[in-house]
Amino acid sequence: MVKASTVEYGEYLANSVANCVGCHTEREMKSGAFIGKPFAGGMFFAEEPRSEGKSYYSPNLTPDPETGVMAHWTEETFIARFHAGYGFVSPMPWGSFSRIDDIDLKAIFLYLKSLEPVSSKVEKTVYHAGEPLP
Repeated sequence: MVKASTVEYGEYLANSVANCVGCHTEREMKSGAFIGKPFAGGMFFAEEPRSEGKSYYSPNLTPDPETGVMAHWTEETFIARFHAGYGFVSPMPWGSFSRIDDIDLKAIFLYLKSLEPVSSKVEKTVYHAGEPLP
């Protein structure tokens, strides 16, 4: 695989090395099998000691104009969010991902923007302790 800011290289990264698909695709909780459309979000992350009492659902990363976050992000916003490396309430390891270089981030961005839009509304991504889950 040639390292370049291309859709093909982004597909490789998002489906293997960065494993975006692993957290942004709904899974069956017991087996871990994918049950949702790839990158459409909805994966549940239960409360754990370091989550400060919060539970999470991963967002839809497809470019669906109504339910996908990628429909509204520019390449610059996407890259800046990763390079910030902190300050976001989620189970994603932003600190580790902040070290991804711009070539890789541009490739992932291009790939996610190229996906078929999937209408998959994730009502809310963060739930506080005691708040009812869907």
